[in-house]
Amino acid sequence: MRAILPIATLAILCAACSDTTSSPTSDTNREAVASIVGGVTYPLVSITPAITALKLNDSATVQAKLTNATSTWYGQQMTWTSSDPTILKIRVTGTGTKAGSVAHLYGLKTGTVKLTATTLSKTSGSIAITVSTTAATSGDTVVAKVSVTPNPVTIASGKTYQLSGKAYNSSGSVITTAKLNWRSTNTAVLKVSTTGLVSGVAKGTANIEAAATNGKMAWSTITDSGGVATTTLPPPVTGSAAKVAWSDKFVSSVGVATHFNYWDLLPYGTNVNSTIASIKNGGFRFVRDGLSVDVNSGSNDRYWGVMKQLTQQGIKLVLVTQPAYLGNNTWVKYPYTNQSNLDTAVNRVGAAGILAFEGPNEVDNNNGNWGGIPAYGANTKAYQAAMYQHAKAIAPSVNVIGLTVTSAYGASFIGDISSYMDGGTIHPYPSGGIPTGYLTATETASSVLNGAHKPWWVTETGYYTAPNATQNVYQPGVSEQAQGKYISRLYLDYFNAGIVHTSVYEIADEHVNTADAESNYGILHNDGTPKPAYTAIKNLLGLLADPGSPYSPSSLSFSLGGTTSTIRQALFQKRDGRFYLVLWNDVSVYNTSSKTDISNAAVPVTVTFAAPHNVAVYLPYSQAAAISTTSSATTMTVNVPDHPVVLEIN
Repeated sequence: MRAILPIATLAILCAACSDTTSSPTSDTNREAVASIVGGVTYPLVSITPAITALKLNDSATVQAKLTNATSTWYGQQMTWTSSDPTILKIRVTGTGTKAGSVAHLYGLKTGTVKLTATTLSKTSGSIAITVSTTAATSGDTVVAKVSVTPNPVTIASGKTYQLSGKAYNSSGSVITTAKLNWRSTNTAVLKVSTTGLVSGVAKGTANIEAAATNGKMAWSTITDSGGVATTTLPPPVTGSAAKVAWSDKFVSSVGVATHFNYWDLLPYGTNVNSTIASIKNGGFRFVRDGLSVDVNSGSNDRYWGVMKQLTQQGIKLVLVTQPAYLGNNTWVKYPYTNQSNLDTAVNRVGAAGILAFEGPNEVDNNNGNWGGIPAYGANTKAYQAAMYQHAKAIAPSVNVIGLTVTSAYGASFIGDISSYMDGGTIHPYPSGGIPTGYLTATETASSVLNGAHKPWWVTETGYYTAPNATQNVYQPGVSEQAQGKYISRLYLDYFNAGIVHTSVYEIADEHVNTADAESNYGILHNDGTPKPAYTAIKNLLGLLADPGSPYSPSSLSFSLGGTTSTIRQALFQKRDGRFYLVLWNDVSVYNTSSKTDISNAAVPVTVTFAAPHNVAVYLPYSQAAAISTTSSATTMTVNVPDHPVVLEIN
């Protein structure tokens, strides 16, 4: 979720905080020292957008654009002041980052104030803003993200369904004045009005997209059933036809996202060793982190020292790449032949410690760093090609996986990159619902990138545990209990769906701030104490781990009886012959509208074996030890909850 940037710009970048400092960059130096050219004192300061009106209790976001005799940039170390903070309150984020300092404005009472932005060299710029009960906010219309809910939906031909589309600014606040343009990807199946009212036309599936004028877009995948709308799930495959996988193949598919280059955050700074221990003890086989290489050797040593610790403990790395940083606030440009950051990674930890080099993160959301629309399409494709070719030249054993986008619209500018990747990469966040809710839709949206239909990797997905958050809210939140039930199901569901590796976002909460959604995606609290999700997956992975040489499993003859329409299963075998049948009830566990947990009764399922077996039953969500054992069982009833129950079958 957080942008992957070089270490020089990362020391203080943190969501919803602005009270840290970093070593000066070249932009900061330009801000700290005034210069006079032709009688003009630089840097000049202009506040953008230059809003003049703000509605009472509304908000807006502005930045300071700085100009000297040769260039223009967004001010990084700005001081923002309101002539009357009781009328206009200011909260500052992004201080010290390349993207620039951002002032979030809040209208507290009616009146007119002067907003001033001042550089370190004391040059400044000001605008007058009037807060009133009637004025429409004239700024903060730069859309950072769009959401469409619900998703997915099933309707019947001739019926209608109202979708909700929202636009958000960079601070996560809804932009009420933003105009969204609605369209159907297949008008022969679905039509949509200018307000998001969907009409079923004929049997089939299409995406209904809502796009802002700057191209930011989201969608809902809607199926017209042709008759009565249904959401019935197919029953699981059982008996001799049940697919069996080596248990450690599943365990090896499980990873977690980290931010070890953000050492301003407690989990990656003061508590870094504790975080590494939690990853190891949790049973995670890889981490997904940003490939950060700085010209500052101290920064390099710290980052790569942590990466080396991880690989020495058997934890592999998925490294998100970007153009190499050259110092002085410059990066390698097209055609991106300089891939020195990949060289550094291989030299520092060895190819054996790297699971994959991943293409750049969510490039459509960051298209400004790649030349904007439409140029970012050709530029990111060129980068992916250059990165792939260099990686295969220096470390042919390392996987190279694709760049990511956030929408079909974003992917359309790039086209097929399957020649430059071993697997496609997607981020199917479940929007607070069942884990598979967005999986197919996200694969479809990114399918243009993967013309060769190579296996998919999921490098970001997950749930945040602050359902009442008001900042950076791009999907609904859930309770810690719901996150705990969903996360283990998610890893199992994605493995069943053929996802090669899955990395949940993220290992630990970034801050202690329940108002900010971005701060609460962790499966550990900010201080490292476990949430239910960490305990559940640790217990599951501990039960299924079977490290060693690859194993080809045999088969197990069994059947399931009872009400199994919502029951899902995964079947594994260890090298010692023990089978592990995992069952779970694939239902929602949290109501995102009422923000309450759903109490689901366990479903009694009869398991019948062709021969007697000794069976131990485990509930990883609750505890590591078995909850019951049965000897010489041929038939047994298992109460299947809305989280995994595991039968160890000898």
